Amino acid sequence: MASVKAFLKDSKALKNGQYSVFIRVTQDRKHKYFKIGTSTKELWDYEQGLPHKKHPLYRELMINIKQKETLASKQIMNWESDDINYTADEIKSTLKAENKKVTVFSYYETVIKRLIKEGRLGYSDIFNANLRSLKKYRSDRDFNFSDVHTAFINDYVTYLRDREIKENTIFLHLRNFKTLINYARADKIVRDTYNPFKETSFAKYRKIKTEKRAIRIDKTMEIEAFEPEIESRMWHSKNYYLFSYYTMGTNFVDLAKLTWDNIQTDLLIYTRAKTKKEYKIPLNDKAKAILAYYRENSRGKYIFPILTEEKHKSMKAKRDRMKRVLSYLNQDLKAIGTKLGIEIKLTSYVARHTAATTLKRSGQSVQVIKELMGHDSEKTTEIYLDELDNSVLQGAVNSL
Repeated sequence: MASVKAFLKDSKALKNGQYSVFIRVTQDRKHKYFKIGTSTKELWDYEQGLPHKKHPLYRELMINIKQKETLASKQIMNWESDDINYTADEIKSTLKAENKKVTVFSYYETVIKRLIKEGRLGYSDIFNANLRSLKKYRSDRDFNFSDVHTAFINDYVTYLRDREIKENTIFLHLRNFKTLINYARADKIVRDTYNPFKETSFAKYRKIKTEKRAIRIDKTMEIEAFEPEIESRMWHSKNYYLFSYYTMGTNFVDLAKLTWDNIQTDLLIYTRAKTKKEYKIPLNDKAKAILAYYRENSRGKYIFPILTEEKHKSMKAKRDRMKRVLSYLNQDLKAIGTKLGIEIKLTSYVARHTAATTLKRSGQSVQVIKELMGHDSEKTTEIYLDELDNSVLQGAVNSL
């Protein structure tokens, strides 16, 4: 069994003449050290491995030492009772995480700030929504990662179902919560083997059919033929939607940030804010026609009149502006959809699903669609693909 003991490192004095007090963790003859305070040689009991009662911070130092020793011993016993291998470094990581006092809510805030700083605004909104859901579940009572286990997750799912949250939404909350824990492992907030989701099956959620978001090609052609007043807000909204569709569903945040540098000959090349992956999308004639108009009426480095260099310099200014324009865009698309009798609620996201589904219906393989959409796997691509309608299935049967 590993040993955990406090000791005074008296081989090197600090600038104030004192020496560092460490917790030394020993496992398989390997040592790891965790600093918890300071002391002089005269105020340290070498035999007991503890400070003398005359130490001016005796009480605080003793409490700190005992807490760390108890925490480490408890964790070691849990690992050994579960027959889990561990290292001295992992014991140190446990002490370090406890010392930071990183709670789940506080870590969510850290991750959200990090995503905003990286410009991944849409992804930060997803984590914000997940955090709000957990806060409601916990009645705003924060908790530690050690409190998260299978029973906790099952109870959270029951809470969501009792409030008639859709299964797809429950899946998203669980997936994002699991992603947060993956981040916590990478940041050494929890140990590498910590996985409270190991008993949770995501397969049943993936089998749930998502609400249809793709429209038929004839409806897309009707949107193309629809003619709002030139330079009106709705006219720009129509262009944003169609350009997204022509470029395999470019996300609105990425579309808003596009500059003329992203256009290289017949290619649209950009790095997606959400995934940090580079996309290379061939430009068809209709996409080029939209670009030609905005090139002729260019207002600066940005392709579309959403952001400007003068007004939107800070991350917050860009974020607020994009949120506002996205709201207008979806309002306009809803109005266009109503005018054209499109049954599916038209939003900016419909363009991405429609692009994938239209290619599928035209006979393109999932592999080709995967490459164009920049997905890591065909499973991800299939999420976007709408079910083939009955007429296509009937045609396939007739061909037999």
